[in-house]
Amino acid sequence: INLELIQSETFQNTGLENIVLPDSVKKIESGAFNGSHLKSIKMSDGVSEIGDQAFSFTLLEEFTMPTGLQILGKASVKRLNMQREQKDLQRSMIAQEKQMF
Repeated sequence: INLELIQSETFQNTGLENIVLPDSVKKIESGAFNGSHLKSIKMSDGVSEIGDQAFSFTLLEEFTMPTGLQILGKASVKRLNMQREQKDLQRSMIAQEKQMF
């Protein structure tokens, strides 16, 4: 599969719980998974852009930032269903944001 883009709102408010994105995906647009029942996602480190609210209000229990990430949209991971991991994620996002600029 040569899928490079997950378009805006593609899986928004769906019952999708798990997904493995192909290594070819480079960009996840705004709201792509917003409000879905997503609990887990596997993506390659080749994802370079995650749009605004891409994973907001999901049920994600864990989220690992791709090492190739260059653009992280606003509220991309707002109100995830995580506790301890969310604090670690916030620290990681701040560190990566500083490196991006």
